[in-house]
Amino acid sequence: MLYSALRRLLLGFNLLSAASGIPATINSQASTNCNSHTISITVTSENLEWAPPPFNNNYDVAQFIANSTRRGAATPLFAGKKNQTATYKIAATFCSPVNASGGTILMTSHGLGFDQSYWNSPYKPGLYNFKDYAVDRGYSVFLYDRLGVGASEKISGYVNQPSIQSAILGELTKLVRNGEYTGNVGKPNAVVLVGHSFGSYISNSLMVSNPTIADAAILTGIAYGSPNDFGTNPFLALGSRIASTQSPSKFSDRDTGYVTWTDVYTNAEAFFHQPDYEPDALNFSEDTKMPFGIAELLSLQTVDLNATNFRGPVLVLDGEYDFLACGGFCPGILQSGAEPFFKSSSNLATAVHPGAGHGFNFCNNATGSYGVMLDFVKSSGF
Repeated sequence: MLYSALRRLLLGFNLLSAASGIPATINSQASTNCNSHTISITVTSENLEWAPPPFNNNYDVAQFIANSTRRGAATPLFAGKKNQTATYKIAATFCSPVNASGGTILMTSHGLGFDQSYWNSPYKPGLYNFKDYAVDRGYSVFLYDRLGVGASEKISGYVNQPSIQSAILGELTKLVRNGEYTGNVGKPNAVVLVGHSFGSYISNSLMVSNPTIADAAILTGIAYGSPNDFGTNPFLALGSRIASTQSPSKFSDRDTGYVTWTDVYTNAEAFFHQPDYEPDALNFSEDTKMPFGIAELLSLQTVDLNATNFRGPVLVLDGEYDFLACGGFCPGILQSGAEPFFKSSSNLATAVHPGAGHGFNFCNNATGSYGVMLDFVKSSGF
């Protein structure tokens, strides 16, 4: 009883109250128009150059982790910076309510280890599909596979990094703002950035470089001034191995710079929290996991998140027991941590999803978090 009362006090009532009136399942049969696209995007970005030698095998990966995380370690990860221009092919999907026009478009970006299906799950969509939930409430949703995963173009895992990904998201957002790839919706009245984990980092980075590109932002799976920095310690916890050796049939098209966690139990440790998930949801996320570039992960520490010129409303949302973002316990740190980064925001709000881990889209009552996210958008006037 004492624990329950304390937990409610720590979490606050914003998420719990908002979730109470939300249907337990999503109308996945809602009238929806979805169209898939392959979009060529040309971007110029200032990129870090990977310094260590490429991995030859998993012994190299294991020693790299040990060298990088030991006490007093000073392993140089990057040799410098270089401006680069390149064109990439990005797989994207745009979904909207039937007969929709204008309105608000949610620009979703997924995190490391996932593709766009994180927001559009084919597994029990009535419980775990954010896109269906949003369309059912009248919103249009833009989804895409980030560079290096899914059906999008693959580049070296020693090259792929947040600066490139943020620039790609920026160009995609400009296209959507101009009514391209949006079907009958045309030019939207508003655009809201919606990120998870790495997707929140690149969304936040875009808000720094272009403060007027979006009207609002929802950043999930990210915390500010938290015990973890999404750097070498989480990398160690994932027990990462070269992806092409873990699943040759799936990832043979990636170089040794792409890694993935070892097994379903490592997935559970990093992304889930008992008892707030069903094992089949965990197994689905393991079966569909995507590799991530070593430079993507380890350059996150260099990303500028100080979006002090962004004036729109911002929601930061995390699972209560998010290990990767908060070191395993998020209550009490989100608001104070985020405030210095969003000083000009018209409304900075934070929320904690009770019982959830980092991958809250596959936790129990995922619809509760969807409701909080879209209630925030609606209350912000979009």
